[in-house]
Amino acid sequence: MQSTWAQRDLPVLNAIVELVEESDPPYFFPLSRLASASGLDLDSVRRATSALEDTYIKVHKLQSGNGVYTYHVVGVTPEARRTVGQWPTADQIARRLVAELELEAAQSQDPEKGSKLQRLADAAKSVGVEVVAAVIAKTLTGS
Repeated sequence: MQSTWAQRDLPVLNAIVELVEESDPPYFFPLSRLASASGLDLDSVRRATSALEDTYIKVHKLQSGNGVYTYHVVGVTPEARRTVGQWPTADQIARRLVAELELEAAQSQDPEKGSKLQRLADAAKSVGVEVVAAVIAKTLTGS
């Protein structure tokens, strides 16, 4: 079975979260609007919203008189916001911190400063990104 996450589901999820941020509640996005926002065809968006439903998005189904359902995305879950990076997790922040330290070390014009930045990045990696993430989580939550 082929993965649908990167090519179909994630682009639709990104489009949904962006539309939620740009809009005022109540949210009520027809799938045609998501197709336009994600650059995917309507059938792909329909399949993606079905896959994303419950864990990432809230969907409202309307049944017409002839028994056909119309699907509208009406919101997103906190998990959706974390997945697209709108609400980064402590682990995502820790990994980004290490990457930024390494980038700054590599780009530093001052060899001593670059060496210190690289040692800091190496120290963070040696204790484990999980430990750094735990420290960040405690800092963010104030516990």
